[in-house]
Amino acid sequence: MSSLTKVKHSKWGFGIVKASRLSGYELLVQFENGLEFWLKRNELEFFERTPKKVSEKPKEEGVLLQVERRVLEALRIGIVPVDYVQNFTLGREKELSALREWLDSEQNVVFIEGEYGSGKTHTCHYLEQIALLNDFGVCFVTLDPNVSPLYSPKKVFTSCMLSFKVILGKELRSFRDFLDFLSRKEIVTGNPYFDFVLNRLKNDPDSLEYTADWLIGLDVDPSFLGEAPRHYDYSTAANIYCNLFSTVAYTLKSLKKKGLLIIFDEAENVRGGFLSSSQQGKSDNFLNGLIRVAEKDGELLTERVRYEDGCYRGVKTHLPYSAREREIRYRCSDSYHLKLAFAFTPSIGDYYLKGRSLPLSPLCNPYLGRVRHIKLNPLERENFKAIAQRVLSIYEKVYGTEQTDGNEVFEKLEGKLISLNTRMFIKGVIEILDYARLNPNKGVSELD
Repeated sequence: MSSLTKVKHSKWGFGIVKASRLSGYELLVQFENGLEFWLKRNELEFFERTPKKVSEKPKEEGVLLQVERRVLEALRIGIVPVDYVQNFTLGREKELSALREWLDSEQNVVFIEGEYGSGKTHTCHYLEQIALLNDFGVCFVTLDPNVSPLYSPKKVFTSCMLSFKVILGKELRSFRDFLDFLSRKEIVTGNPYFDFVLNRLKNDPDSLEYTADWLIGLDVDPSFLGEAPRHYDYSTAANIYCNLFSTVAYTLKSLKKKGLLIIFDEAENVRGGFLSSSQQGKSDNFLNGLIRVAEKDGELLTERVRYEDGCYRGVKTHLPYSAREREIRYRCSDSYHLKLAFAFTPSIGDYYLKGRSLPLSPLCNPYLGRVRHIKLNPLERENFKAIAQRVLSIYEKVYGTEQTDGNEVFEKLEGKLISLNTRMFIKGVIEILDYARLNPNKGVSELD
């Protein structure tokens, strides 16, 4: 089965299969809302192509309850649904203010640092929401070494474009919708991949699905390709995909949008024992190139490319270039605005900020000193108390229970706050509420 098979889940809707394990018994699925889960194969319905959704007006009765139930089921595993993030963000006023300031600033790279379970993913989704509302196109990708490792620029680009969102005409649009919109405009990008797509869509609007899938990097019928440039799943193709990122940012600006924001969650995976030294070097090269593109490094437009150390490299930056497409620069020459956000655990964040990484032999990235650093500090006691009350409110709406005291629930967990992160605290609250609901004759105080 293709690793990019399209599927449907009864709760989460449509998505793409990105990986499998246990001999295919479980599949990693990225859904259209940006969430990713490992799910059993028998829980999924498989499609060759995503069928068009039939627009139905939901029944008035029970709609709000369905929303609350969906939120509660997500909270059970310690996450907040993407579309509920702004209603469930507590105790992060300082950090969120810093992110809003960064989004409007001239700084183009930010490191978001926080302990495991501290709310990095939640904070990243908040950034995604405010960026969308502030006229950015947004990509949100988890740097899973098995799905979108940095040493594979093509896989990273594919994951980014599958998650791409932008608001056009007051509606949230996907990358496919975005291309359809662009094809109706007179835009020439200078990027051979993008211009091939725009020209094809002008001549054959009905080919949108296949054309968009091809540009994203999904598998399509080879007979479709014709004279199209080829995708390459090699680390040396970093120049192709960095240029594509800058081209997406440019086309967004041409549509009066501010630019493109790419959010990399679990960025600690850029370093780890699971990477070979070769893979680590390739990851650093791509990361170096992305940061230089975001900072509009002029060398990327003018440096000569020559063959050395087994591949083609830029004379000034030492970045690798695809042998077959080495005339493609790392960035487009037109005006664009690309911002990058990386969410790290503290040890990895410090590693990068202190310049111990990105050796990129023999040249370090000259822009690391301009990176914005935002640290997620531990939540205060009152924040945890408010979270418990918010979860209780949702729980009562779903199950119709009212006998549980929110303060009693909080007090039961308060002694464990030192050892509990935000994610585990939320799961703990729900476990207590489940106990109280299933054991109505016993009090919360009896729970060990």
